[in-house]
Amino acid sequence: KCIFCRHRVKKVSGACIQCSYGRCPASFHVTCAHAAGVLMEPDDWPYVVNITCFRHKVNPNV
Repeated sequence: KCIFCRHRVKKVSGACIQCSYGRCPASFHVTCAHAAGVLMEPDDWPYVVNITCFRHKVNPNV
């Protein structure tokens, strides 16, 4: 279930992906995450894109 739009149906917004941080259960549609400003970074195989929820966002100012 997308943490941003709360939809589960793939036909509505596509499949959900999960936060890349450990076993974080947060999942979201790529389009919803992008609209919310979630940072997506290219990564190496097997995780082609590193995407983290706001809870696990790395703060560069720390």
